[in-house]
Order: sequence, then C-alpha cells, then structure tokens
Amino acid sequence: MKELPELEAHNKRRDVLLAFQDDVGLALSESCAYCDAIILSKAAKIPRRQMLDRKIVADGTYNMDSTEEAVPPSLLQFVGMVEHGADIKSQLRFEAPKTDLAMAQLLQYNCYARFKEGAPTHRHSKVRETPFPIYIGLSVLANTRRRKLVEMLHANGLSISYDRVLEIFAELGDAVVAKYIGDGVVCPPELRTGLFTTSAIDNIDHNPSSTTSTTSFHGTSISLFQHPTHVNEGEKREELQVRGTKVKRVPELPDSYTNIKPAHFTNNSPPPPKMAGAGMSLLDMEILKPQMALEFEWLQKVSITEVHNSVNLTWSSHHADKKRGPAFKACISALMPLLRDQAHSVATVRHVMDKIRDAVSLLNPGQVPVITADQPIYATAKQFQWQWPEDYGESHFLIMFRGLHIEMTSLRSLGFLLEDSGWTGALTEARVASVGTADSFLSAASVTTVSACCAV
Repeated sequence: MKELPELEAHNKRRDVLLAFQDDVGLALSESCAYCDAIILSKAAKIPRRQMLDRKIVADGTYNMDSTEEAVPPSLLQFVGMVEHGADIKSQLRFEAPKTDLAMAQLLQYNCYARFKEGAPTHRHSKVRETPFPIYIGLSVLANTRRRKLVEMLHANGLSISYDRVLEIFAELGDAVVAKYIGDGVVCPPELRTGLFTTSAIDNIDHNPSSTTSTTSFHGTSISLFQHPTHVNEGEKREELQVRGTKVKRVPELPDSYTNIKPAHFTNNSPPPPKMAGAGMSLLDMEILKPQMALEFEWLQKVSITEVHNSVNLTWSSHHADKKRGPAFKACISALMPLLRDQAHSVATVRHVMDKIRDAVSLLNPGQVPVITADQPIYATAKQFQWQWPEDYGESHFLIMFRGLHIEMTSLRSLGFLLEDSGWTGALTEARVASVGTADSFLSAASVTTVSACCAV
C-alpha cells in the first residue's frame, strides 16, 4: 500500500478489496445503472403479469367503459406516469386521457406470452384484442378499402390484421341477419322504439372510373330517420348477439326483402282522390299574416341600418338570430340494406313502401309511414296510391317531396304567377339583376339566388 499510494483497500466482511481511485467512480456508476435496470425489470413485471391474466370476451359492443376495462389498472397508471410524470396530481385524475387509453390498449394488444425471435409473423391472441386496434382496422378498411394500408398498420402493432377485420365483418353481419330473422322485419338494430320515424327513398348509382372495373351498380337506397326529443328519447332495442363460432362469410338477407314481386299499373292515368272538406284558398291571408309580420320586421331593421350599424342586414342572419321553437336533439339515422333493382320501377316502389311500413310498425306501432322522395319516385308513388287506395291510399301512407324539391316547386309556382307582371322589369330598373338573370328567377334555376331575391 505504501508502494502504491493510488491503491485503496475496502473491507467486505472477511475479504479486503483493493481498487485504484480512478476505478471507484466507474464502478459506482455501473452499480447505479445496474440498480436502475433491476427497478425497470421489476416495474415491467407488475403490469405484464396482470396483462397476461386479463381476458377479453368480445360481444360485438364497445363503449367508454369497455375501453377502460380492456386494460389492467396498473398498466393504465404506469402509462400515465410515463407520459405525465409520477406526481400526485396525475394520480388524482379521475379520468384517463384518450392518449393514455390508446397507448395502454396498444401495449395490451401487443403483449405476447412467448415472443419468438426472428419469426416472420406474430399471432395476436383474441382474448387480448382491445377496442382501439379493432376500431382502427375496421374504420381504415371501411373508409379506404385498402388491404395494404391495414396490413401496414398491423405490422406496426397499430391495428388488427386484414383477415381479422373480414372475420369481424362476417360476425357482425351474421348477428344482424339473425336479428332480422328473429324480428321478422328488416330494420336496422340501432333504431329505437317509441319515436316518430320518417323515411327517404332514392336511387343510388356507382359508375367506377377504374380501368379494371367490369360492373357498375344502379340500385335503391332506403333511409330511416327518427326524431327524439328531450321528453321522449325512445327505448333502445335488444343488442346484437354475436355468436362464439367462427363465421367465414356474411349470410344472405331474408328472401322477403331481396325478392321483389312484379307489379304494374292497370290504369296509366288514375284519377286523384277528392279532397275531404274545404281546402285552403290562395286569398286566405290569415294563415300568412304571422310570417309576413316576421318579414316586415327584417325590412324595418334594414331601413334603420344607417342609424344602427351593428344590425345584421342579411335575411338569413336575421332569421338565424330568432330562436323559434323548443330545443331539439339530433335525429337518429340508419340506412337499410341496398336493393339491386332500380328505384323508378313500379315494383320497386311498391316493395319499398311495404318494407318501410313493416319497419315503422315495429318501431312505432300505429304511426302512418312518412316517405320522402324526389320527383320521379314521388310521381310513381302517388300514382301507386291512386291506383290502390285501399292498401296504399292517403290514409295509409304520407308521400311528400323532399325539402329542396318543395322549395323548388314553390318558387316555380311563384314564378308562374309573376310572369308578365312587370316583376322582372322592376328588378332590372332597380339594378338588382340583369335582364337574363331576372328572367331566370321565374324558372327557379338557382334556388339560393331566387330565395334571396324573393326576400328582397
């Protein structure tokens, strides 16, 4: 020791350790790092043990509670500590942020009981499939229809595989078709009972622009809308029952829905039914007085705009500021399965009216079905009502234009009344529009422009 002054002696029980002063700091730093590694190893074993014990039973429904129940609490707390720090405030937070839930679900999904080094693929366990990667896979394929994109996300641990996505689609389709058969009616499961229900019919056309496409689609779409209120939100129907067995393909829809019976008009020009009671006269201004008062209120604001510069001048902003009617809730909409037949045929219109009546009877018994359509389908449906009034008459169905078509027809009727009245000349002299534009107002070529002009 005297010959080597840089050498130090350290007593370790019965042993004496000799070390140079320069080596002590390095040894201490390595021992500290070794301690951190042990701490990390122990910290990882705690959530990993619970992650492997956590089993998820998929029933086809996912909500906020299911996302939190899919991961162990220790894993969620560990992720929160890593992202936000291990302080008291982060631990006292009652709800975990969406980022923490997403990271925890991805860790749970990519947890393997036995990880094989060098394996080209790794099989994920279904009992550890969390809602987040399932949602990513389903939404990406539904919006893009790109298999490579889903597989790329799956390879990086962000989504389930493409085959698993197709399997889930088949399971959900099998559950939906089973519910259709059990109810005896094709009705979307997300619709509720006890709510006023309306419907819409339209033709749906898909002409693919790809050079490799061989077919196109020209069919019929049926949409159902429900209108809940704060007083009546409806009652949710029984949830889908997903079978535990593996389903390879979606079963066919019931034949009563896909098979359309032939139908034709025996009289191409059936007479419309007579109106019961007295109708509204065009000269009955009592009905229009409240609306005219609202319009004159807007004109009065426009006339004093030089005094009050903060007044909203536009017709739309004035009426938007007026809160008329009670508050309402967003409607519930659902699309029924598409039909391959074209919408303008007599047989398709009759078939669609029958299916809408069956769905409305299931959802809101006693209600008269309300059907909206564009001009060609509306004309066919009205002729159908006049041809068979006993089953499809005015008391059994309410057939009406859509909002846009009602406005277009009203403006064209108003233009027919204003023809040769000097209205176009007045607009031209007032420099509101040119001669050609003023004449186009009579035919309602542009609904937005004509509505603003009529308001002026």
